Amino acid sequence: MPNQSDIEKLKYLKYVVKETLRLHPPGPFLLPRECGQACQINGYDIPFKSKVIVNVWAIGRDPNHWTDPEKFHPE
Repeated sequence: MPNQSDIEKLKYLKYVVKETLRLHPPGPFLLPRECGQACQINGYDIPFKSKVIVNVWAIGRDPNHWTDPEKFHPE
């Protein structure tokens, strides 16, 4: 039976946990943040003091970043 000090050695377990969190994040969005200065992201103007929310669920399933994004693949 592994103990607490063995967890770092269990690399596959780490991959399984990360892949689980990619497909099933604890919350679909990160906490809102306030834009500290006006900026532009991917052609969108983000005004100063705008609230910005990151959709973690969508990022974890984006086919532009993941091969077969709906598949559980911890490797």
